[in-house]
Amino acid sequence: MPGPILSAWPRGSDRSTRVILGIAGVALALALGGCGDAGEAGGGLEARLFETEADEVSAGPGGVFVTEGADLAPIDIESGEPAGDPIDIGALNTRLAIGEEAGWVTDVNEHEAARIDLSNGSRQALAVPGGDPVAVAALGSGALIASGRELIPYAADGSPGPASRLPCDVYDFVGSEEVVAGGCEDGVVTIDAAGTVGVVNVGGEPDSVAVTSGSVWALIGGRLVEVGADGKRGRTLKAPDGAVSIAAEGQALWVLSGPGGDDEPEIVTLHDARTGKLEAGPVELPGGTSDVGAAAATVAPFQGSLWFTLAFYGGPLGVVEPVGP
Repeated sequence: MPGPILSAWPRGSDRSTRVILGIAGVALALALGGCGDAGEAGGGLEARLFETEADEVSAGPGGVFVTEGADLAPIDIESGEPAGDPIDIGALNTRLAIGEEAGWVTDVNEHEAARIDLSNGSRQALAVPGGDPVAVAALGSGALIASGRELIPYAADGSPGPASRLPCDVYDFVGSEEVVAGGCEDGVVTIDAAGTVGVVNVGGEPDSVAVTSGSVWALIGGRLVEVGADGKRGRTLKAPDGAVSIAAEGQALWVLSGPGGDDEPEIVTLHDARTGKLEAGPVELPGGTSDVGAAAATVAPFQGSLWFTLAFYGGPLGVVEPVGP
C-alpha cells in the first residue's frame, strides 16, 4: 500500500525538501507500465474509457454532462452513454457549469453567454455587462460569470444582478455551494455565497485551483497551498512530482501528474484534503497512442469518481473511480 505523497512543509522550513513515493508505490507505478489500455487499475483506482465521444465534461447538481461540437448531452454514470437527446448550445469554444436545473455557458469566440434549461433544452441568451464573458460557475439555482473584471450574478431565471469588481482577470471558476474560486496573476480569487470577493497571495498565479469542503487549494510550482474559509492562507503541502492540475469534491482531492505526452500518460492519485495523505492510486490515464501519452483536457469530479476528456477533440469520455474494498 503506497504511503503519503503529500507532505506538510512547516512554515519557514527548507522548501527544497523532496517527497519520495514509498517503495510499494513505486513498484505499483512501474507495474502499471503500459499505456493506452482501458480498464487499468492501481492502488484502489480504475481508469476506464467509454465509446461516447466528448470534447469537454462538466458535472454539478444536475449530473454529468459532455459537449461534442455544439451539442450538450447528459451522461448515464453507470454506462458512460448519453442519457438523453443532445441539446444544441450554439457554441463551440465554451466554458460550461452545471447547476441544479440549468447549464450555464460562455462562448469565448462570440462573446456571448446562455442559460440552458436541462429539462427541455431551451436556450436563453444572457445579458452580459462588459460583453466579454469567460469564467462561469453555477451557484445554487443561479450562476456567476466573469466578464473582463466585472463579476455578474445571475438568478435562476437568467436575470442579472448588480455587478461587482474582480481584482484581476479570471478565466476559469471552480466552486461549491459555499465558495467559488479561480486563479489569476495576483493569486487565488474567492467569492463567497454572499458575493464578497477576496484575493489571497499564494506566491504567484496558480497552475490549477480546486475547492474542497471548507478550503480552496492552489497548485503552484509543485506546491499545494490552502486558502481557508476565513480567506487566509493556510497549509502548504508538497505536491506529487510532476503535478499539473487538481480537482476536488467534498474532502476528496484529485491530483493529475506527469507529462501526458511522449508515450507517458498522466497519472491520477486521490488524496484526503484534511490530511494530505494518499487515499488511492496511482493509476494511469488510458487512451494514449504509441507516440503520444494520454493527458486530460477537462476533468469533473462527481459522486466519488473523476470524469475526464482527453487532450484531443472527439476523443472518448473516461472515468477514474475507486475499486475494491
